[in-house]
This record gives sequence, C-alpha cells and structure tokens, in this order.
Amino acid sequence: MPAINRVTTSNTFLQWMASTDSVIGTVNLLTDGNGSIFVANTNLEVGGYLNVASDVNITGNLNVTGNIVLDSIGFDDLSVAGSANIANTLYVAGVSTLANAEVAVLSGAANTKVYNSIAAIQDAAVAYAIALG
Repeated sequence: MPAINRVTTSNTFLQWMASTDSVIGTVNLLTDGNGSIFVANTNLEVGGYLNVASDVNITGNLNVTGNIVLDSIGFDDLSVAGSANIANTLYVAGVSTLANAEVAVLSGAANTKVYNSIAAIQDAAVAYAIALG
C-alpha cells in the first residue's frame, strides 16, 4: 500500500493529517523498526557503504562485482550447502582437507609433492624387490 494515497489539494485537512501520519509511520520504520518489516517494492541503490547490524536473508541470487572480504571482523568459516563454482584461482593459505573428493588435475607445488611421493614409493618398492631377490 502506498504511503501517500491520492493526496491532492481537494483533500480535507483530516485526509492530509492521515496521509502525513502514514508517511511518518513509514519513515519511522526505517529508523526504529518497531518489530515491523519495511517493504521496498523497488530496487534500492546504495551509493556509499551499507552497514548491516543483524542477519541478512537473501532469497534469490547475490551478484557481487568486486571482492568480498569475509575476515575483517573475525569471520573464519564458510559453509556451502550446494556447489561452489570458482571461475578463477582458488588460493588456500592453510591446510586443505578434501573428503570424498575426486581430483582431476593437480598442478604446481601440489602436483610436485604428489609426484615426488609416488616416485619415492616406487624407488623403495624397487629397492625392496631387489633386496628380496
């Protein structure tokens, strides 16, 4: 329902007061909340910072252009119930645990470590086989 519903110069003083009261009530929802929900049936554009002091529930997509910094206030867990599609590099500074994972390609240092481990096992197996005769 619109906050101002057909206010014209032909309205009575009482109609103007009711409309003014409705506008004040809607604006107060923006600052006080009062346990109510402010509904914006349009796009909201924030030109500066948007600080949220409580939970945010998003029904639909969250499209971000730029970076997301999660650890600026001690955030240290990211739970993804579905798939995570990473279109570019995934950098992990700590230890990675992959449970029930199928790894298609390893490259760089990870690939070198796996290759070196396999080579060491093969060398040990050959040496053991030679020792057994």
